[in-house]
Amino acid sequence: MDSTERNENLKEVGAGGVSRLFALLRTLGEVSQDGERVTQLAQQVGLSQPTTHRLLRSLMEEGMVEQDARSKRYRLSLE
Repeated sequence: MDSTERNENLKEVGAGGVSRLFALLRTLGEVSQDGERVTQLAQQVGLSQPTTHRLLRSLMEEGMVEQDARSKRYRLSLE
């Protein structure tokens, strides 16, 4: 991903989105190593499931979060 694509992603997030991203990262830091499903993460953070999924995808693109292909659970990445 080049810087132009990253800037486009940041426009989607916006200033309010930064606090949402950090809330999501904090929540991911508190879940087990097995990770958590998007529905549970959304409930814990207090966001809608589509918003949480969009934020998770952005974090995955940056290498901060990974998703287990089998369980569909998200967790912090080791990168």
